[in-house]
Amino acid sequence: MKSKLNLGIILFFVIFSSLEASILGFDQYEIDFRVDSSLTGLTYSDNFQLTESNLVYANPGNEYAWIKTAVYPVGLAFRPPRSVSLNLDIQGQIPDSIYCYVYYRYSADKVHWSEWVNLPPEDSARQDFLRSNSFQIIRPRNVDLQYQRLMEEWRKTGPVWICDEDALCRWIALHNPEYFSWEIPFIGFVQFYIEFPYLYEKISIEKINTSAMWGVSGLTTLPTDGSEGDTYSSWHFDLNEY
Repeated sequence: MKSKLNLGIILFFVIFSSLEASILGFDQYEIDFRVDSSLTGLTYSDNFQLTESNLVYANPGNEYAWIKTAVYPVGLAFRPPRSVSLNLDIQGQIPDSIYCYVYYRYSADKVHWSEWVNLPPEDSARQDFLRSNSFQIIRPRNVDLQYQRLMEEWRKTGPVWICDEDALCRWIALHNPEYFSWEIPFIGFVQFYIEFPYLYEKISIEKINTSAMWGVSGLTTLPTDGSEGDTYSSWHFDLNEY
């Protein structure tokens, strides 16, 4: 028997912050295997085959298979979030007996990442493959304190816009380049890894949808040069550029 697969993944990332979130955002990314442009950055194991309409595992053999999504930005270019709720939904034709594991990781600079963390299903005995998972990360308070100290040092240099955390991170990359190698102060990027440990029946996946809800502080000032600043773009700081 085949069934539609809906795998709901709700992740809650919580990082202590002294500012109350008042800007709410929603980012949505769709992987549609019928649309080539949506596949950029997606990778998968060789035993999957891409067709015109879906991603198919068509040669049952009790094999291991995997899918890794692209890296997705989260939050605003001038202010990445400390708290994020993510949803991942897989749509396709999957036998009831097939299951998978979902992992996630996150980064501030697109170079240094957290470990892959597994999200175990709430009820592994369910056969309808409708699984909802939740997870909460509470970062140590000193992570945010160190980042705030660096922010205070940067603001003393007289930046054009003291709320621009992209400019802050670029300054850190130049003056304290090792910082991001041992600290992930916020969530700027996320990525998922979907693992099928035993594929002994045919499966087909039509879409993988991810979305992110987040909140950041609305307390801000305008740039001193009279510009509006980059208040609309997604977070894009990339340490590879330094």
